[in-house]
Amino acid sequence: MKRTICIKGVGKTSVKPDLVVVSLSLDAIDKDYAKAVEKANAQITELRDALGGAGFDKSELKTKNFSVTVKNKSVRDKDGNYKTVFEGYDCRHDLALEFDFDSARLGDALGAMSACSAHPQTDISFAVKDKNAVADKLLEDAVRDAKSKATTIARASGVKLGVIVSVEYDWRELDVMSATRYSDNCVALRAAAPVDFVPENVKASDAVTVTWELE
Repeated sequence: MKRTICIKGVGKTSVKPDLVVVSLSLDAIDKDYAKAVEKANAQITELRDALGGAGFDKSELKTKNFSVTVKNKSVRDKDGNYKTVFEGYDCRHDLALEFDFDSARLGDALGAMSACSAHPQTDISFAVKDKNAVADKLLEDAVRDAKSKATTIARASGVKLGVIVSVEYDWRELDVMSATRYSDNCVALRAAAPVDFVPENVKASDAVTVTWELE
């Protein structure tokens, strides 16, 4: 039986984010279904127009999810019993706006939304555009790390590395988001107090397990 050595290699990186991801949510409620949908459509049109006026292409605002749900509330009647009361149909739009990181352009986007009566809720995150390049570098670094460890152990043991017998990789979706988050629901104050900041670097890691024969 041939002797082998099995080593886990780890690749790590820290990358400056170059992409802004603005997640937005809009709600339109009405007891009439058609009117609720009409209100939702009007909100989207207004938001697209506002962003268009700030230099964004209207097609850049993408719909991630659209749903219509029945909204109820629980109230107590004169006898002290709770009953369910229909409040209306809730049309919810979840959208995303992505663009190259630029604090000035982010300020333009927030300013446009602050002037929009639709008042979207926003959550801003920062990411890396070329996820594949990050993933490739992590894997290359992980393999190099495994080989470096294996070579050191083999040399200390008085043997040499032979051919690679196997490579094991547990594929997973790579997270290339910065830990920095920007949340601001004070819509009326955005344009008056723009914020200049640098988001934290994206930190990511990946691992592979490589088995070599020993000579």
